[in-house]
Amino acid sequence: MGGNIDTPVLSKATFYSDLNGTSKGEISLILSINPASALLRASVQLILCSLGITESLILKILLDFAVLTLPLLLAVSLLSDGALYILLTEVIISFSLVFMAMHYQSPKRKSLSLSQLGQTPMEGRLPFITNFRVLNNIGVAVGILAVDFVMFPRRFAKTETYGTGIMDGGVGAYVLMNAIVSPEARGQYRRSGSTSVMKSLTSSIPLLVLGLGRLISVKGVDYHEHISEYGLYWNFFFTLAATKILCTLILLFAPVHWSAVISVSLAVGYQYLLTHQGLEDLVLHGTDLNDSRNGFFNANREGLISCLGYVAIYFAGVRLGQYLLKPRKAVSEWLKVLVYLLIADVVLWITLAQVEAHIGLTSRRLANLPYVIWNVAYCIHVLCSFLLIDIAMVIIKHHYLAKEKPEQLSLLVSAIGQNQLLYFLLANVLTGLVNLSIDTIHQPDVTSFGIVALYLFVLNCILVFFHLKNISTKFW
Repeated sequence: MGGNIDTPVLSKATFYSDLNGTSKGEISLILSINPASALLRASVQLILCSLGITESLILKILLDFAVLTLPLLLAVSLLSDGALYILLTEVIISFSLVFMAMHYQSPKRKSLSLSQLGQTPMEGRLPFITNFRVLNNIGVAVGILAVDFVMFPRRFAKTETYGTGIMDGGVGAYVLMNAIVSPEARGQYRRSGSTSVMKSLTSSIPLLVLGLGRLISVKGVDYHEHISEYGLYWNFFFTLAATKILCTLILLFAPVHWSAVISVSLAVGYQYLLTHQGLEDLVLHGTDLNDSRNGFFNANREGLISCLGYVAIYFAGVRLGQYLLKPRKAVSEWLKVLVYLLIADVVLWITLAQVEAHIGLTSRRLANLPYVIWNVAYCIHVLCSFLLIDIAMVIIKHHYLAKEKPEQLSLLVSAIGQNQLLYFLLANVLTGLVNLSIDTIHQPDVTSFGIVALYLFVLNCILVFFHLKNISTKFW
């Protein structure tokens, strides 16, 4: 459980520092709640459609909030020791609703062969990639405010140097999920020298502006900072911009279809510099090896150097996107994709165990080789879960539903998918406002949960409003 801290005065520095994280298994378990939530939402749509009930706007908003947002919030706060029970509850309810919907529309169950199931049409834009990206975004929004309250277990927060917390994975996943649908992954990238660089710089301007805005606001109001995360003046918006620009520069010299080779080469080469050329000591302790923060490099060394790891993650995401976005027409083809992804995932987890045993532990602060492998591995694990749900829903809708088919994407997923960067920005702004308004680390658990839930509901409503007005602010 989250639990209250009885100490009357708890400093912000102590609250966020010297954390070692939790097991990768627990993180994977909690992140599996997102696909389970998507399954439950799709199952609710199925049963309502089968009963001829049309979801009103208010019902859609409330259902999306209750099913897509609250389970993960509960798993990282009040019910942090019961993530498995939350997951199982969602899956059991989902299976029950699907069975009811199938029975209601097809009391006499069709007998289908495996070949018939495999030939089921499954083409066009599938929801699993959008669901993965949006629900990961929701997870980030949950984490960045919940972490400021005692109800959020410290083992889930960002680690100091080595180890894995839930929030350690959020930043890497954010890079990878954008790479999956990037122009490079969609085959729309054209290498054209200075034109490519200028286009990359131009598209990065909004990220740089957001980074400057966050920097000015944080420094201006004396907002609490965890300096070892990115440094004194660096932040994640700058990392996103730097990653995009560095990728463009690399692609001036290498074709985009080499993305997998580029990713592996960067990750391994960067780890070699960390381990054998003193770069790790430089990042952790500064140029004088005495934790200096003098000068631009020392002040921001974590943010600057870790960009190499994020670029490796980006290129891994590009290669993943190139594979996933190929046109396919039937369930059998997507089942092959699922099998190949699962095999790749197993290989990555085995590789990660060997790398950690012989080279070093996972470190978000360094964005080292184990960190790159871990991010790609757990993202593929979650993607596989979403893809499996899509395959199952396509079969059910095609063979067992006689009435009008429910929508592929929920209202909230469509809304956030249209404005993902805006959602991330607003989450940061509201997080700052909440922290400036109340003493977060001395709030009771129930009060804390209510505050974070209200913040998430407000975020949802704003994004739905933008969606209904067809306002898009895409920059990436």
